[in-house]
Amino acid sequence: MPIVGSSTKKIKLDSYIYKKGTVIDNFNDINIYNELYQSTISQIITKFGKGIKITGTVAGDYAYARRAYNEVVNDIIGGHFYIDDVNVIDAVYLEVEQGVHRFAIKLLGSTQLKRGWNTLVAKREDLTKEGGLEINWANPIDKIKLKALGAAGQIPEMVVSELFVDQYAYPKVMLTFDGGYGGIYDNALPLLDSNGIKATNYIATNHIDVPTYMTLAQVQALKAAGWTLGLRSYSTQDYGLLSYADRAAELMSAIGYMYDNGLGLPTHYAYPMPWTNLESQISENTTLLNELGFKTARNIYSTKQVAPIDYMYSLCSLPTSIGATSIKNYINKAYNAKTNLILYCHDVVVGASGVHTEYDDFVEIVNHIISKSGLQCMTMEDFYTNL
Repeated sequence: MPIVGSSTKKIKLDSYIYKKGTVIDNFNDINIYNELYQSTISQIITKFGKGIKITGTVAGDYAYARRAYNEVVNDIIGGHFYIDDVNVIDAVYLEVEQGVHRFAIKLLGSTQLKRGWNTLVAKREDLTKEGGLEINWANPIDKIKLKALGAAGQIPEMVVSELFVDQYAYPKVMLTFDGGYGGIYDNALPLLDSNGIKATNYIATNHIDVPTYMTLAQVQALKAAGWTLGLRSYSTQDYGLLSYADRAAELMSAIGYMYDNGLGLPTHYAYPMPWTNLESQISENTTLLNELGFKTARNIYSTKQVAPIDYMYSLCSLPTSIGATSIKNYINKAYNAKTNLILYCHDVVVGASGVHTEYDDFVEIVNHIISKSGLQCMTMEDFYTNL
C-alpha cells in the first residue's frame, strides 16, 4: 500500500456554492473599515477569522454590516454571517437603501438561526415594502446592509464574511450511508442507479462479508457504479477510548484493507459511534485525519464538522421514526435557504426500525429530491472536487 500523505488540498466546504455573481465585499481586508463604517459610533468592529466581528454597544439595538453599492441589482441579494450565541439575536435581515427609502428583505427570526455560519439569500419578491412604496429596480441600489437585531436586554454580535448580489445559488444534496449494510446494495443502489444518482458509503471494513452487511464483491460494485467509498472504522470499538497511536493504527489498517481489495484510498471519513469524549478529541483527530490525507470528515453533530469541514452546512439523519414528510420538509428548508445538505442513513429495508430507513420512505425522499429544480445530488468526492 502506498504511503498516504498530507498533500491533499485543504479548503473549506462553505454552506453555499455559487455559479456566478459579484461579491460586494468579503471583509478580509482591515483597510475597508474606514470606507464601510464612517459613522459606526454604535458598533465595535474587530477582525475575526474570515470576516469582521460586529458588536453593538446598546442592548436591543442593531449590529450591521453596510456597503455602498450604487449599481442596479438584477436578482439575488445575500449575506454570509456567523453567530456564536443565537440567544442574543432576535432577528437578522437584509436591507437595501434607494434614496431615502429602505426596504427590508427576508427576515430570519431567532428560531431559524443556528449557531455557526448562516446564509441569508433573497430575491426581489422577498422585499417588504416601506410605506406602500415599491422599489424601482431600474435604478441603482445605494446601499446593502446585513442587520442583526439584539434580543431584549442583549447586545447583538455577529461575524460577517460576505455581502453579495446576483449570485445564482445551486444547492447540493449528498446521500450518504454509514456502515455498509446489505440493504444499501439490494435496495438503495438499484433505485439510485435508475435515476442517475450516485451516493457515498462510509465503510466499516470489519463488517464486510458479515451477515446483514455487504460482501466485498457488492462493495466493489458500488465503486464501479461511481459511488464514493469513504471510511468509517476498522473494528467495532469505542475509538474515543483509544490512544492517538492506536487510533492511527486502526485507520491505517482500514485504509490498507480498502486499498488491497480494490476499493481505492478513502479520503472522506465519518466518525463511528459511540465515541466517548468526541468533542474534546476532534482537534487532535483532525490532525490525524489531515496527516492521513483525508479531505473531509463528519460526525453526527451538525455543529462539529472537521477536517476541513468547519463551515456550516445542514446535516440530517433518516431513521424511519422521523418519517418521509419530516425529511422532505427539512430538504425544502435547506433548498430554499440555498444550503448544502448531507443526508445520512444506515440500512434501507422493508420493515425498518431503529436507526434504519424504511424502503418506501427512502423512495419518497429520493423522488422529492428529483422533483426540486436545480437541486443536484452527488457524492462527497464530486462535491469536494467541484468546489
